[in-house]
Amino acid sequence: MYKILLVLLVSSQVKADLSSTYGFGSSTAALANANRAYSYDAYTVERNTALMSYDGSRTSFGIVGGVDFFSDISSVQLDSTYIGGSSSYGDVNTDVPDTLNFVFGSIWSLSHGERAWRVGVTFSTPIDKLTEPSTQDPYEPQYVMYGSDTQRTSLLVGSSLYLGKGWTAGLGAHYYLVQAATFKARMPSSSVGTPKTSTANLKATVKPSFAPTFGFAWEEKDHHRLSLNYVGERNGKIKLQNDASMGIVSPSSVPVGFDASASLFYDPETWSVGGWHVLGGWDWHWAVDYEKWSRFDGSYMKLYFRTFQGSLTQYPVDTQYRDIWVPRIGVRIPYGESGWSIGYAYRPTPVPDQSGETNFLDADRDILSTGYDFKTRFGGLLESDVTIQSHLQYQRLRTKTVTKTSSTQIGATGYKIEGYVVSYGITLSAGL
Repeated sequence: MYKILLVLLVSSQVKADLSSTYGFGSSTAALANANRAYSYDAYTVERNTALMSYDGSRTSFGIVGGVDFFSDISSVQLDSTYIGGSSSYGDVNTDVPDTLNFVFGSIWSLSHGERAWRVGVTFSTPIDKLTEPSTQDPYEPQYVMYGSDTQRTSLLVGSSLYLGKGWTAGLGAHYYLVQAATFKARMPSSSVGTPKTSTANLKATVKPSFAPTFGFAWEEKDHHRLSLNYVGERNGKIKLQNDASMGIVSPSSVPVGFDASASLFYDPETWSVGGWHVLGGWDWHWAVDYEKWSRFDGSYMKLYFRTFQGSLTQYPVDTQYRDIWVPRIGVRIPYGESGWSIGYAYRPTPVPDQSGETNFLDADRDILSTGYDFKTRFGGLLESDVTIQSHLQYQRLRTKTVTKTSSTQIGATGYKIEGYVVSYGITLSAGL
């Protein structure tokens, strides 16, 4: 039992949410998340709460999916004496869970007027679960930025107010969960004729937490808009306290206690600036995101032993992540009551060099996207228009070669990080 618990608590991985990975909704994903200053749907709270004051009341819902095509790693070191194993070679399956999320958003006006006080909500969840928290070994080669990015529920709320002269302001929160658990066990030695029983107790708590978000926007003559948005750090921590009394290896009970902590998911503090401009009848979008990954203290579970401190030790893993700038650009080309969208983004990796013991797989990526939207009343079944938006997004990791500094390290002697991910989706939007 004790060994099983240790295996389950080896580590956890970086897990950004749906918006960071692909984008909330097809209109945003089709523009490679470049539309920070304009919204074509009701997922506006995720983009910038201040933008709601430019929009009318409306609701959107749909799905966003994603499938990976990463290259497997062949003929590398699979185990190491550094983590108590033995030398062995083989292949690594780098597949990650597919994404299929339901997304919902709505905006409501709380007062009268064209640009009244508004509130909104944006929500996403995997279709077959609410969440799937998991741990992940930092030494086994795995694509950490895609591993379980979208396998959790996200809830965002906010409100906005028109300030006058084209200015709007918004305030909101991103809600998430933090967890804690206490595990106690007694495992006495037992033999034929002197039966003894083992006992175990587990207590777990799950508490809500939130990260603040605020934004500002300014519009000129309905064809130019600038925006600034801030989202605080979201660190889904889990803490565990273990107290066990073991008599398996000794007639008398031997206490074994440790404290552990990890981030089941992590989204960095992010600043975003963006613009929307109508030029030549086309909607042009641009944005730059600044993500503070340097505050992230590692994606593995840290163990602090209160007993056997001289023989049970965990050495710190070097996970000095880097802050990154992510530029984005997109354009929507109207065609009557429909339109095509095209977007591009370049996302440098925040993951540090992996020539040492760890194997957090990631590389700089190019994001190409496209989408199509149109209005319909489903053959006259509805009295008002419904906008249907679709997208297809291609994320290619730039090939990177990792060469290990020692032939005894997991992943030795080296491997290539390469592959791509395809996202797809559809959104339906209608006025309230």
